[in-house]
Amino acid sequence: MAPIPRPQRSTRRRLLTVADAVDHLLRVEELKAGQPRNVDRCVFALKAALNSFVTYSPQGFRYYDSRRVLIPGVSVDLGTVVVSSNVATPSVAPTWPSWVAYGHLHAGKQSFAILSTDATTATMDNMPDGTYTDVKLDQIFIPLPDDFRRRGSLSDGDDYIPIVDVPAGILQSWQDYYDWVRSAASPRVFAAISGDQRFQGELLLAIWPPYAEAAKLSLFYERYPGRIDYNRAGTGQATTSSTTVTAPASTFVDEHVGATINFSNGTSADWTSPLADPTTFLAQRVITAVASGTTATIDAALTDDIGGAGNTFYISDILDVMPGPMTDAFLRLAEYELTRASKSDKAPVKFMEFRQQLEIAMTDDSRYRDSVDDGPFAWSTSFGIGSVTGRPDL
Repeated sequence: MAPIPRPQRSTRRRLLTVADAVDHLLRVEELKAGQPRNVDRCVFALKAALNSFVTYSPQGFRYYDSRRVLIPGVSVDLGTVVVSSNVATPSVAPTWPSWVAYGHLHAGKQSFAILSTDATTATMDNMPDGTYTDVKLDQIFIPLPDDFRRRGSLSDGDDYIPIVDVPAGILQSWQDYYDWVRSAASPRVFAAISGDQRFQGELLLAIWPPYAEAAKLSLFYERYPGRIDYNRAGTGQATTSSTTVTAPASTFVDEHVGATINFSNGTSADWTSPLADPTTFLAQRVITAVASGTTATIDAALTDDIGGAGNTFYISDILDVMPGPMTDAFLRLAEYELTRASKSDKAPVKFMEFRQQLEIAMTDDSRYRDSVDDGPFAWSTSFGIGSVTGRPDL
C-alpha cells in the first residue's frame, strides 16, 4: 500500500512577538488578562529578559553577531584658518563634509574639536586665537551602530589589514601631538572604543591616523537585541490590496516599520486583547514601510486580500530571539524576571529552569548535524544537567 502523502503546510515561519510572549506569561503565571497592570508587568519582564539575555551566554551563541562597513572621512585641506574667540574662518569658504561634527582641525601637532559649523565658519573647543597654516579637517571619530554592544574584529580595506587596538588615552595623546596621515605607504591604523562629551549616550570608534584617501573599515561586532515598544497596537479593522494595508486614521507611525501586523479571520474585537482565541488567527506579515497614518506596506501579500469592512488586527514588535530552543530559553528567563520582580518564592526555581533550557539551546546552536558531541559547544552530561565545553558553567 502506497503511503498517503502528507499535505504541505505553509513554510512561512510565524515570528514570536511581544503579544505572544505576554500571552505566554499570563498563562504560565495564571494572571488575569483583563487587568492592564498584569500586562504591564509582563512587558516589563520581557524587556528585562531581553536586555540581559546575551550576558548569560556571552560565548554561547552567535545569533547577535553582525558586520558593518564603516566609511571613514577623507582628510580635507583647509589651508589658512584664522581663529578669533573660538570661531575658525578658513581663507576659502569650505564645503563641510557630512561627518564634520565628528572631526577635528589639525594644525601641525595641535588638534581641536569642532563644536558646530555654519556656512563659512566653525565654532571650536578652546582653540587659541591666531592664524594657522596648512590646517586639515580630519575625521577621528566614527559613530558606531546604535545596536553596538561588543567589538569583534576590525580590519582596514579590501585586504583586511588588521587595525591595532590601543587604550583610548594613548590614542588621544597621539591625536594631539602627531602630524600623520594614513596612506598606502603608511597603512597601519590604531583604534579605540571611546566616548565624547559632545555625543551623549553614543559610542564612537576613535581612529588614528586620519585617512588621506578613500577607504572602508570592516567591523564585526556583537549587537544588542532589537527594542520592543509595541505589544498590541491598533484598533478597528484593516483591508489589504496586494502588499498595501489600509487601516483607520492614525494607526501607523514610522516606528512600526519592522514590527508585525497580525490579522484575524473576522471582525471580533477580542483579537486585540490578551489571550485572544488563537483559532481566529489569519495571517502575520512584517511592516516594511509606512506611507501615512492609514496606509502601510507589508513584506508579502496575503493569499487572499481582505476586503469589505476589513478584519481586526494588531501591531506587535518582533522579539529578537533565535527560533527554537533559544526562544524557549528566553521565555524561561522572562518567567524568572516576572517572578523576581514580584518577589515570588518561585524565582529560584524559574532561574534553574532557565539555566537548563539555555544549556539545551546552546547545544542546538552548535549547528553540527551528525553529533551533538562535536563542535565548539558540544554537549556534556558530566555535571548532571549538562554543561557546555569551552566556557564556565552558569
